[in-house]
Amino acid sequence: MHVKNILTAFLTAPLAFATAFALPPPEDSHHSAPSADKFCENDGMVLRPKSDFPNTPIGRTNYNMQSVKMEQAILCLVNWDRRHEHVRQLYITKLIGKTKYRGLGGAAYDHATAAAKLRWWGTVAQYPSCTPRRDDPRRCDPHINPQTRSTPTKRAEDAGYGRGCTKWRVGENAYTAWGNEGLTPLDAFIWWMRSDVHRANMRDPDWETMRMVVVYGSADPGAGANAPGATYVQMFGRCWK
Repeated sequence: MHVKNILTAFLTAPLAFATAFALPPPEDSHHSAPSADKFCENDGMVLRPKSDFPNTPIGRTNYNMQSVKMEQAILCLVNWDRRHEHVRQLYITKLIGKTKYRGLGGAAYDHATAAAKLRWWGTVAQYPSCTPRRDDPRRCDPHINPQTRSTPTKRAEDAGYGRGCTKWRVGENAYTAWGNEGLTPLDAFIWWMRSDVHRANMRDPDWETMRMVVVYGSADPGAGANAPGATYVQMFGRCWK
């Protein structure tokens, strides 16, 4: 079955955009991305739809735990690469207790959910109300929501990231696939590693924390209505106190 992958990276430095689509591995790469069937725990996991789980507290918990396990797999893969590059290891910060501020995880979830629902990560011809990419006006910018016009920085700010920081910075990578292949955390990581901008984003020495959310369904408007799909949004952050 034909599988279409769209990968994009957003590097924030006053609203500067950087995007790439399925680029081949660069010849000057210092080391190759892992190609084993199992490199990090759950890196070959495929997100199952909510309908596969009973509508009970345990069923809902097990459904949500899928994304948590896949986030840990991506973190393992990213930190594997950063160790080779002698760059600080990333960690995951989760907010505890009742708070309206959800941080990078909330921003990533909102964007991934909206992308899978609206499915604008294609061409302007397919989704005329989207914001065109700066480097390719024929294609939609997947990092700007066509309804809210939010950017990664705005979504992070709205989710409370940066509170208490003297300054802060965020970055975003995104990936979507549909069909029977390309749906796992390892697939997303390898695609990001094959792109200069995605790889640079994952290796950026500024970052100290990472959050990643995967939701069921493809953000690609060309995806089949009933085809399995996955949409990943990976966010990085740095807070200077």
